[in-house]
Amino acid sequence: AVVSTQSTGNYIPPELATRGISQSQWEVWCDDLMEIQKNAPSIAGPWCMLCFPGFILQSLLCLCLFPKAGNHPLKCLPCCDGDWHQGLIKWQREVNRVLNPLNMHAKLSL
Repeated sequence: AVVSTQSTGNYIPPELATRGISQSQWEVWCDDLMEIQKNAPSIAGPWCMLCFPGFILQSLLCLCLFPKAGNHPLKCLPCCDGDWHQGLIKWQREVNRVLNPLNMHAKLSL
């Protein structure tokens, strides 16, 4: 079953409750995911790259040297969203560590 935190709020979906996931575990997962979403990319990143003197050349150089969604030392720059991707990957692994023994699996769509 496809479950969305937007449609369920913090109420545990029945599909998870019947498999043994507790309300408190669900709330922790939702809270962690909302915390990660604070790092989600916004329009500020691309606009920030265009405001610097290098314009298009600088933008291309940044994208070549520091892939937008990569895990690199400068992933905290506004033009990169690697920290958001890494947070989502880590969250998904932690959730699946609990779900997989129950024959369930979480998959995020980006």
